[in-house]
Amino acid sequence: RTLIVPRPGRDEAVKAEVNRRLAVINTRLAADSCTLSLAGAPYDHEHHKADEYPVTLPDVNKGRHMRWMLFGILLLIPAINLSSMTRSRLRRRVSEIGIRRAFGCTRGRIVADILAENFVITLAGGLLGLLLCIGFGALLFDAIYSTGRWTHYAMPSTLSAGALFDWTLGAYALLFCFILNLISTGVPALRASRINPVEAINQNK
Repeated sequence: RTLIVPRPGRDEAVKAEVNRRLAVINTRLAADSCTLSLAGAPYDHEHHKADEYPVTLPDVNKGRHMRWMLFGILLLIPAINLSSMTRSRLRRRVSEIGIRRAFGCTRGRIVADILAENFVITLAGGLLGLLLCIGFGALLFDAIYSTGRWTHYAMPSTLSAGALFDWTLGAYALLFCFILNLISTGVPALRASRINPVEAINQNK
């Protein structure tokens, strides 16, 4: 097996060179009525993980669907918890919202303040979780990435920023969390802003 780490943007050049040399080899093998097939190789990491011993180009769509489903579940559960926490917090602040409404604060301003406050809390929690993940990943890197059937044949694993964090995936997760934050906080905030000021001030809970 050969593992190649090309420079950025050179993947297609590597594949073209492999196919060129494969064509030369097959020209020589034609005299013996033989053909060498690489089953679509060389593969990138995603295709290689889809099928370790492929006979054709591996299908990565199934793996992608499974990953997106897993990511959706992992993000949906915190969104449900966030919505419940927001509703509970707003119930305790009904009197405060009523007083602000009585002093002329608009519904839009109340909703905007609640969304901004919740977004800051969400962002702080996300950054803390990211730092903890990177820290544990760095501390347990050898235990996670240096095990496997071919470890004793390979060079020691090295730590890199790309191994700990995928910026593209992180950007999608941040966008998804922002949308969920708007949905899970916006609905309770709208309901809270519509409470009658007098009833809100006299309400105990």
